[in-house]
Amino acid sequence: TATWLDHHAKHKLREKLKQEKLTAGQFQEIAASHSPRNKSKKEDETICLAEFLCTELEQLGLVNVEHLDDLVRRFHELDTDMDGEITLEEAKEGGWVMAN
Repeated sequence: TATWLDHHAKHKLREKLKQEKLTAGQFQEIAASHSPRNKSKKEDETICLAEFLCTELEQLGLVNVEHLDDLVRRFHELDTDMDGEITLEEAKEGGWVMAN
């Protein structure tokens, strides 16, 4: 029974994802606003995997945009050299990873 329920829930999720549509304006807004990257003009017309995941999770009601914004802010606090990645040293300095 649990297997059937899991399968049914996955099927419903897939169907919901297929039915979701964005307008071109919504797509461009996501591409321009969610990314911490310094984007070129071409990148303003693209959505990366992280932006896609955030958008889908929000639309599915699994997270809200305020929580995502808080997570992005926290990432930027830890990414002190602003290169788009958190090093172990940055994580330790920011208190995210315990220092040895």
